[in-house]
Amino acid sequence: QVIARCCKNGDMNWISRHPYGLTGQAVFWWQDKFMKYAKSIGVKNLKFFITEWDFWVYGNPSFDYLMQRWQPVVKHAGSLIGTLQYRWTQYSEGGYEFGMIGGWGSGGQQMPPQWPMPGISKPVTYKYDAFWIMRNCRGTQYATKLSVPVLKNTPSQYAYAVTTSNANHLNIVIYYGYPYTHVSAQKRYTSLRIHINVPIPPRVKGRTLVMARANARTISTAAPVQIHGDRINMEVSVPALSAVSLTVK
Repeated sequence: QVIARCCKNGDMNWISRHPYGLTGQAVFWWQDKFMKYAKSIGVKNLKFFITEWDFWVYGNPSFDYLMQRWQPVVKHAGSLIGTLQYRWTQYSEGGYEFGMIGGWGSGGQQMPPQWPMPGISKPVTYKYDAFWIMRNCRGTQYATKLSVPVLKNTPSQYAYAVTTSNANHLNIVIYYGYPYTHVSAQKRYTSLRIHINVPIPPRVKGRTLVMARANARTISTAAPVQIHGDRINMEVSVPALSAVSLTVK
């Protein structure tokens, strides 16, 4: 009704959505439905703004929840104005501590002891880190094939890769979620070894490569290295529940 009444006559060309607790796949399953209906009644170029990424989980589940949302966000970038975590500073409501930065709230009494609030003005790592690792994901998207044979026939989304480039840098982000367990083989894959072979767009003139890593507890940046030629050709390990970002500039 909102799309039919407000968007069709030109009064509104974007919609703010506040999906709470939905996975990225569920968020954009609905958005695809909205877009399909909008196009069916002649509404073109409708945009969306996602205003809620926080959820009632802490630690590794929270980090994985946020990271798993990025893949469908990137795929739908053309129809998105942006996304918000909802709260920057700590905020207590309904027995949960919202926010990405520690503040003056409840002091963390409602949080699990293994995931205490970090202190005033310090990042809540399992939320902050999931945004920090994507900070260079900007610009034109490139088709990216992540081939992991052991994950080929799994029904769940365990790993993905995103490649983007703007005028002066190329960025690749790889994420591996909860470790895959091959039950019949009795083997658990706690880390992936990825061979990266990606051409560097001509508009990216620099050849300085910076690797960054993030998980629910820590972020790190390796010392810059120089690469030669016009491709990134290297291997990286990606432990479960962690992300790796490679930036050439």
